[in-house]
Amino acid sequence: MVFAAGFLLLAAPAFAQSTITWTSHDTGIDPTNNTTWSNTANWSGGVVPVDGDTLRFPTPAANGSRAMTNDLTNLVVGGFEVPANAYTIAGNALNLNGDINFTAGGNSTFGINVPVTLQKNVTIFNEKTTSSTPVLSIGADLAGPFGLIIDSSGTGGQTALNANVTYTGDTTVTNGSLYLRLGVMTASPVGNLTIDTNGSVLSNNLTFSAGGLNGSGPLSKQGNNTRTATLGANNANGSYSGTISWIGGSSSITKTGTGTQTFSGPVTVSGSGVVNGGRLNIDSTWSAGMIVNAAGTLGGTGTLSGAVTGAGTVSPGAAVTIGTLAAGSGTLTGTLLIELDGTGSGTSDRFNVTTGALDIGSATLNFSELTPVDDQAYIFASYGSLVGTFANITNIPTNYAVDYSYQGNNIALTAVPEPGILAGLGAGIAGLTAVALRRRRNAAA
Repeated sequence: MVFAAGFLLLAAPAFAQSTITWTSHDTGIDPTNNTTWSNTANWSGGVVPVDGDTLRFPTPAANGSRAMTNDLTNLVVGGFEVPANAYTIAGNALNLNGDINFTAGGNSTFGINVPVTLQKNVTIFNEKTTSSTPVLSIGADLAGPFGLIIDSSGTGGQTALNANVTYTGDTTVTNGSLYLRLGVMTASPVGNLTIDTNGSVLSNNLTFSAGGLNGSGPLSKQGNNTRTATLGANNANGSYSGTISWIGGSSSITKTGTGTQTFSGPVTVSGSGVVNGGRLNIDSTWSAGMIVNAAGTLGGTGTLSGAVTGAGTVSPGAAVTIGTLAAGSGTLTGTLLIELDGTGSGTSDRFNVTTGALDIGSATLNFSELTPVDDQAYIFASYGSLVGTFANITNIPTNYAVDYSYQGNNIALTAVPEPGILAGLGAGIAGLTAVALRRRRNAAA
């Protein structure tokens, strides 16, 4: 699925709008077709829809049909009002230039099974009036240069997207549930996905992509097959504090683009994440490992259960912000970037591998002083076991060295005396030694 960065400021076509009500005539009285939109007998007042009309679907006449066929060509619908259950739309594709209000409530359903092109940012209102969940489903391709807003009352009902989704606007789930059920959701440009506190997204066996992932509502899954998410299209930034729970089957998340995506809520996936570009901050827990490729950076203050590997950059904390990042193990062939802050007692970034092996034999250590350092030691890494020493060290502060076993299984930047001080100490020791020898000679005489 695709989700475009920022709602596009495109002008929607202007139409004269009326509300046209579907009645569907009684086939027991009139045996003619009671399903097609072009049949005047199926509409109140005998008027078929024209571009811009809002279509209303209440309870139809006795023996009337709830299974409709759009046999009109290139119709622009100004919106849907659906207070009744079990309507379905088949037939020709349509253009949507208005919102969808599905207010039947209860365990109701409404199915749009024709291709839809969005001509504005469309809000779907799917009302939940009882413990049952009404389902609004779109069963054919959903396209266009705009986006969707799922904004239902309370916890709302479920909106299911059951086919390929290629619209390029943002997707915002304010209330209710968005079910990404079928189809491969990809397109360019790809928009942002925001899941607000009262919203949720449920993914089935699919691949979807988005710009930035934002909000605090949960992202979960159904089924035990493969699901993958690619984030960062259009170099978008994202900040997500919700819970991702993709347990069972194969699941993974890949970060692309030059932006920054932050996860400050727990992420449960079965496969290692991948950072192909930009920065990925893990500020909570991540249930697997992470592959950091050359153009990517892994940061944050959280804990990864698996191994951190790859030729990219590991930079604990946030950019220009000190922090500690932990992992089950690490094999670094790129750069470990450590920021130092000499203010007060002094602090530094830290990469902790508390029980596993830390392999740094092919890695570069790069220091960045946020403020000048002056403390005796800055611990910046720990390990269960250590493999190798850094192949390269850059920007190390003057009069400091790297100690690979500082106070046990820690790697630290430690102060070393300046050459002048060492020379002075040496001269002082030599002078004291000479005085002591003279005193001994005098005593012997």
